[in-house]
Amino acid sequence: MFGSQVSCILLLMRPALRLALVAIGSCAYAGLAVLGWGGFRSFFSHPAFVTLVVVLLALSVAASFAGRNVSAGTREARGNRWVIPVFVIIGFLNAYLPAYTLAGSCGRLTS
Repeated sequence: MFGSQVSCILLLMRPALRLALVAIGSCAYAGLAVLGWGGFRSFFSHPAFVTLVVVLLALSVAASFAGRNVSAGTREARGNRWVIPVFVIIGFLNAYLPAYTLAGSCGRLTS
C-alpha cells in the first residue's frame, strides 16, 4: 500500500525537482557573470545584461519542460566520466571570465 504512494509522490516530484535544479543552475551561472562584472548594481545597470538574464531564465524554464535527451539509448562506458569535472570547470570559466575580462581589462561598457 505504501509502495504505490511513494512511487506516485516520486513521479510527481520529478518535474518539480528538475525545475528546481535548472533554476538553481541558471541562477548560479548568471551569478558568476554578475560576480565577474563586479557586482549586482553595475551588472544590471546595462539593459543588455538584464535582457540576457531574462532570456537565460526563460530558456531554462522552457528546457526543464522539454523532458527529453539526446541519448541513443546505449550506456556510456564508466571510464569516460573523467570529462564531467572538466566540463564543470569549463562551464565555470565560461560564466565568469568573459564578464571579468570585459569589466576589468577592457573597460566598462558605456550606456
